Amino acid sequence: MGSRENRLKNIRALNQRLDKTCIENLSWEKVIERYDAPETFFFCDPPYFDPGGSAYDGWTELDFIHLANALKCAKGKWMLTFQDCEIVRKLFEGYYIESITRANGIGNRGKQIQGWVYKEVIVVG
Repeated sequence: MGSRENRLKNIRALNQRLDKTCIENLSWEKVIERYDAPETFFFCDPPYFDPGGSAYDGWTELDFIHLANALKCAKGKWMLTFQDCEIVRKLFEGYYIESITRANGIGNRGKQIQGWVYKEVIVVG
């Protein structure tokens, strides 16, 4: 199979997978306000408290509390990934919380370099 044919096959597969997906360039507040319904699923991966270098500023605890309150009131289902810390566990007490560890950084794929491992939680509501 030629490379052009492979690209078309991949584009068709991606099109099928994203057929009912909506991607917006809005604030998270506006996305929840616009799309929240019992049949909606939100995946939230906000900036963590520590900044991501030049890529993004870290969130404040107030930013996170604002998101947590919005998710708790949402009609739809949601999943949140965030750094594992006391405030997350406190705000989402009673929700399903799964602790995970992941490689920190693109250059750390498949390796467990000390200091390059990041602890996160997955919260489901």
